[in-house]
Amino acid sequence: MTKLNNKPFCYAPWTNIQYSGVYEGGGASPCCEWHGKRFTGKVKDYLDSEYLTQVKKHMLDHNMEELQTSCDACIHIESKGLKSQRNFIEKKTKQYNQYDAVWRIDYRPDNLCNFKCRMCSPYSSNLIEEEYIKIGKLDDYIEKRPTDDVIDFDFSNLKEFAILGGEPTFNKKLYKILDYLIDNKYNENIMISYTTNCSSVPEEWTYRIKQFRDLHINISLDAIGNTLEYVRTNANWKIIEKNLWKTIDLTDSYSLRPVLTAYSFMNVEEWVEYFFQFPEHTLDISPVYGQIPLKISAIPDHIREEKIEYLNSLNHPFATQISNIASTYTYSKEYFEKFKRKTELDDKIRKTSVFDLNKGFYRVWNYATRIQ
Repeated sequence: MTKLNNKPFCYAPWTNIQYSGVYEGGGASPCCEWHGKRFTGKVKDYLDSEYLTQVKKHMLDHNMEELQTSCDACIHIESKGLKSQRNFIEKKTKQYNQYDAVWRIDYRPDNLCNFKCRMCSPYSSNLIEEEYIKIGKLDDYIEKRPTDDVIDFDFSNLKEFAILGGEPTFNKKLYKILDYLIDNKYNENIMISYTTNCSSVPEEWTYRIKQFRDLHINISLDAIGNTLEYVRTNANWKIIEKNLWKTIDLTDSYSLRPVLTAYSFMNVEEWVEYFFQFPEHTLDISPVYGQIPLKISAIPDHIREEKIEYLNSLNHPFATQISNIASTYTYSKEYFEKFKRKTELDDKIRKTSVFDLNKGFYRVWNYATRIQ
């Protein structure tokens, strides 16, 4: 852990920018896990802004009263003994030896997506946004701010340009910025990365991204088969698997990034061994976090222990990762009730059933009834 005056420290305010057209009103912030206020001016003015000056001051002063909410994602992840975005930024900052200039932009122009993943919010999927409006959880559509002004940024020191969404391969707005970077030769010095659900691999997309110095692909794959299709509404596993291998063929540098939810954990026997075929260094699982109540805390301890025993019996590093994450949770009746409400609402809207996913969820529901 990087420390300044023996206190935790993060390089993100000096080296990273997350620029979004939708998240929390859009604008710029120090990183993709930032949950605090955002800078709402033009991105070219961000580095000299009073906003960023104050963020840096809070970091240097270790002012956790100001940073607790903003940095809660990394605090949570690191409390589970896992690598956080802060750890990633620290490693790359030292690798590039670039401590006081932006080497990475995380770019999310909007929430255009063809899936409705249960762990995502309306800021990540326009289909969830429409769903929220229909059921009254949102009064109106999220205000979308234009992000084309990212072109005005000075890319001369940039090493990485990360594209997320929504689903980037589905979003033709991104062609403008990719063409700009290619036409101005920035592609010769920049590694492009993007996160995809593997629902499509369009040629007009791959033609552009393969022109960059390096390419890294983050693959959002939480499970396979029925579990995947339940967690990621609109997904078709046969199509996903076909495109998974097409995507991997694009580069030697890729990561599979499963998000562990109560749903996937309960069905872990269905999918975990599928991941064993991939090199260990490509598997990067993380627990769901934030306000959406899908954590393993919804699962009774005795059921959780059964799953952990199964995972440990497999004697595989990836299974051990999942086991270690699960071991950090304990059952909460209050949390289960939140999980139950979300699950029942989503199932009603999407005409699905968590009990069709895994009849073991009857045990989860019944346990909560018995301990009232």
